[in-house]
Amino acid sequence: MSRLPFAVAVTTVAMFAAATGPATAATMTFGADLAQVPANNTPGTACKDGTWWNAVLLGLPLLGNTVPADAQGSCQFSSGGVNAGGSFGLAAPATGTVTAARVKVGNTTGPMRINVIRTLFQQTGDAANPSSSTPFLQAYGPTFTPQANAVTTVPLNLPVRAQAAPDINDTGSVAGTDWLALEVLAPDVPVPLALSSGAAAFFFAAFPGPTAGGVAAPSPNPLPNYGQLGLQVTMSADLTTTANATPGGRATVDLARTTASVVGGRALLDLLCKVRDCAGSVTLGPVSSGGKTTTYGRATFSGKAGKQVRVRVKLTTKGRTLLRRKRKAKVRAVVVLDGVAATTKLTVTLKR
Repeated sequence: MSRLPFAVAVTTVAMFAAATGPATAATMTFGADLAQVPANNTPGTACKDGTWWNAVLLGLPLLGNTVPADAQGSCQFSSGGVNAGGSFGLAAPATGTVTAARVKVGNTTGPMRINVIRTLFQQTGDAANPSSSTPFLQAYGPTFTPQANAVTTVPLNLPVRAQAAPDINDTGSVAGTDWLALEVLAPDVPVPLALSSGAAAFFFAAFPGPTAGGVAAPSPNPLPNYGQLGLQVTMSADLTTTANATPGGRATVDLARTTASVVGGRALLDLLCKVRDCAGSVTLGPVSSGGKTTTYGRATFSGKAGKQVRVRVKLTTKGRTLLRRKRKAKVRAVVVLDGVAATTKLTVTLKR
């Protein structure tokens, strides 16, 4: 499996590292906040202009090779990132069907297409260096021409999946994440991108777009990818989750930090609610129970979407004994969210 640039791989891990359990169907919106991002009216930002984003918008060196001149007749973009502890972008937040998308463009418009691409994720045993693939085309969506200087709504029927990232010690499983991607089919139409305020915004750029490249869907071959940081596609979408799919995708709850200090007999565990508000309980126990039920501590919590919540877990006698023998120990944090039948299992290191 090929690797994304380091910053992109780390961002992908931060966005999609947790797993939650099944729930009933729901509808959610993801992508850019179109009320906040401007339409792209910048000259020289069309597919034919190649790697224009470096000089025109970002002033940064390109991550990867320069786009060849014969590949600049069309292009496709997707984007994502992390901002204020919460994720944003065009990655599917759960398994289900995308029913509509909204695209914001400036004063020059032309034919476009909304497609589905998939990235793959595999643990290597090193949390800072997982293996993450560049995108593969999964499905073509409809062709449309958005209205100039407006937000255009496009009806869709695109199935997507969002698989849980494997546990850090599971180096054999491969998880797939589907993303929406916007393909600009005309060489002289500005790509609908805007500068992002995200702390770690990145995008995938394919030159040429898969339509012009005659790529089959689904394709076993990765798309040519010219990634960069700092931009987002000015598009949002509506997703109806499959019954029994994960609410809010894998990013519903996660560890904000993989370590928790123990002070005054309490483990200071920092959780992160993603996509939506979350509440429930967390129980600490051995990473491997061996069939025995051992509880090191338990607490309840509630938090707002995209925000960290500090959970003060009072340790049991067994939990305190564990830390008396050594200064730090890995434990399993089992999170049960209110209204969700299954659990989220996270590995955290306690330190005194």
